[in-house]
Amino acid sequence: MVSARRAATIDASQFAAAYRDYLPKVLNFIRLRVPDEGVAEDLTAATFEQAFRKIGQLRNDDAFAGWLFRIARNEIGQYYRRRRPRTNEGQSSLDDLLDLPDRAESPFEAAERREQLTGVLEAIAGLTPREQEIIALRFVGGLTNHEIGQAMNLSDSNAGVILFRAIRKVRDLLGIEAGREP
Repeated sequence: MVSARRAATIDASQFAAAYRDYLPKVLNFIRLRVPDEGVAEDLTAATFEQAFRKIGQLRNDDAFAGWLFRIARNEIGQYYRRRRPRTNEGQSSLDDLLDLPDRAESPFEAAERREQLTGVLEAIAGLTPREQEIIALRFVGGLTNHEIGQAMNLSDSNAGVILFRAIRKVRDLLGIEAGREP
């Protein structure tokens, strides 16, 4: 079986490099889906632990990002299944983005940024969970349509169409015409 061989030949430095590259993306993606920072960090660690243990199951190195984010999605799903009595807790964590520190900015700029971000988050909250996840994978995780498709078991074109329509819905909700700012 190829997977056992591949796992045995994986270079720890290669995995360490992938870890450094993908850690911030995976952590930010998970932060959007869970209620607090500690849980996000735990799920991120579990994601990379699973990835390391199952690296031999990866058939194509080019599919690594999609495969890794699929593991992250599964970890998030398991977290919520264990906590089933509570609902919508992960969605409220989008509000935490409003408190992210930014470069040095004036109080006016900070208030303006906060207002714009609030509007965007409210518009995103109006999307379906699937559309929200695709938006998060693209803009927080930095995945391509191909990688989103791999992570969500969609074709590249289907992922792209869903992303395009979700962005169009957000623009419509914000009153932004394509190619223009408000």
